[in-house]
Amino acid sequence: MDEQYRLTIIRRVGVLSIIANVLLLGVKAAAAFLTGSRSMAGDFVHTLSDVATTVVMLIGCAMAAKRADEAHPYGHEKLEYVAAILLGAALAFTGLEVARGGVTSLRTGGAPIERGKLALLAAALSIAVKEGMFWITRHYAVKTGSGALKADAWHHRSDALSSVGSLAGVWCAVAGYPRGDGVGAIAIGGMIVLAGAGVAYRAAAHVDDHAAWDAPLSVMLSAASDVDGVIEARVVRTRMHGGVFYAEMIVRVDAAQTVAQAYAVARAVHDIVEARVPECKHITVNVEPHVADASEH
Repeated sequence: MDEQYRLTIIRRVGVLSIIANVLLLGVKAAAAFLTGSRSMAGDFVHTLSDVATTVVMLIGCAMAAKRADEAHPYGHEKLEYVAAILLGAALAFTGLEVARGGVTSLRTGGAPIERGKLALLAAALSIAVKEGMFWITRHYAVKTGSGALKADAWHHRSDALSSVGSLAGVWCAVAGYPRGDGVGAIAIGGMIVLAGAGVAYRAAAHVDDHAAWDAPLSVMLSAASDVDGVIEARVVRTRMHGGVFYAEMIVRVDAAQTVAQAYAVARAVHDIVEARVPECKHITVNVEPHVADASEH
């Protein structure tokens, strides 16, 4: 996929996310203020963090799209996943704050919720909108291979789950169990922390030169085998670099070939592998001589 087209998709999804979150912020702020619900207030804080982290995601993706330069000869792709780690950390911090508010509510015995139907309606609306945003964002995260967009998708899912907790907490409070609102806030906080930790953990694998476990090795080897002069090929190592990966391959050629002939084979293997596997940003091809055994004749 063309990098500029990819960045355009990410920007559009990010802007859609911000618009949806800003609209929900207004609804949740009004509901939290009018009802006094602790879990609804936590849900509002979570959505507020959604807006901030989506902005961070867009900045990270824009930086990752910058071309390689003299100071960064391997490009800037990792910055997208650094942004995803920041998103995960922000999620976890938000979750802790929401849970802390729930604990405070429990210690004070909770408080009755006014206009409970309004809070229930706000929570139900949030669940529908955020779950829809999760599926939209996840679809384009897969399409573009964006780790930051994938992290943002799970942020939407965690916000939908937090609204489920808010819905349950408000319902309990309305039903005569005021501590239920605090319990809901604690549950919301716990879910947010887990979601944040998961986002950060998955993104870290793309930053620390982790092996590319999902690299299509069979496609790469098949491509190399299609080059005239290749007797045998094997991929010896791979490493992630943001949303793409680097690889090293060894190909064996007839030992009787000249250096120029062997180089031409290696160059052809390099070109065909990178053409068939776009997510392979660069492959280094090393050549080894193949000497036929006497038993083969």
